[in-house]
Amino acid sequence: MHTTRVIAHRGASGWAPEHTERAIRLAAQLGADAVEPDLVASRDGVLVVRHDNELGETTDIADRPEFADRRRTQSIDGHELTGWFVEDFAWSELATLRTRERLPQLRPTSARRDGAEPILRFTELLAIAEETGLDVVAELKHPSHLAAIGLPLDAMLADALARTRWIAPGALTVESFEESALHQVRALGVDARLVYLMEADGTAPDLRLADDAAGPAARATWSSGRARQGWAPSPGRCGPRTPSWSPRIGSASTRPHGATGSASGCCWPSSGWRRSSSTTPICGGGSSRSGAATSASTGALGRPRVWARSPRIEPI
Repeated sequence: MHTTRVIAHRGASGWAPEHTERAIRLAAQLGADAVEPDLVASRDGVLVVRHDNELGETTDIADRPEFADRRRTQSIDGHELTGWFVEDFAWSELATLRTRERLPQLRPTSARRDGAEPILRFTELLAIAEETGLDVVAELKHPSHLAAIGLPLDAMLADALARTRWIAPGALTVESFEESALHQVRALGVDARLVYLMEADGTAPDLRLADDAAGPAARATWSSGRARQGWAPSPGRCGPRTPSWSPRIGSASTRPHGATGSASGCCWPSSGWRRSSSTTPICGGGSSRSGAATSASTGALGRPRVWARSPRIEPI
């Protein structure tokens, strides 16, 4: 029997704003096995726990007149975005901001805690995880974009983990939509589990940059060789869309891990299954410490995980 681990996606996000101390501690109380934080970087090289590097959706920065002149437009991973960006601020400035619910209409309970807490550094999240017994699944956000401006997330992660128990083999899981960032993490001596996230379509930013630099001939050769290594199945091909999970409050998401790729040392899961419904694509079976269980078989995909925004979930 495969075991299923419940991973609190940015904490207990149905009850408290994402990535706050309250959300993380509540996730542990509700029975989650791990917490998944997103990591970006401040101007002075601090790993900051935020859903994205744009701050307008998740903090009170729009109401702070002292930061009004920092609002700007920039291209991130090929998309134009206007707002306030973590990389334009020192940590001392970011520490003055207060968190807000990103989706207040969907999560009114969480929105009632707007302004109650500051944002966290990654080192602070690790301390909370240590205290509560949660594992950590850290996602590196926009690593190519940040590296291009002198903020390499892989090196900053290695520095943050140095001389902690999280540097031990398998103690941490690191994931990214950019495979090159995962290899860089490993090359710096972080012996973490590596998870390569994939969207249903499009091209990862690091691959797009490599393609642009290499030209069309090299791109065709690379693509042919890469296809032989294999990819995780796209959403919907993994298993039946069965009503196997019922969120008590909020929503649950599933992102099954693919088989380990021997060439890269990375797991290749499919991503993007994020539904506010009890009918979700499920891969895997087993139970977690919260008592939840799935009904489908893992087949060749290996041990599944369930990413839960409100981690107290139960079988129908």
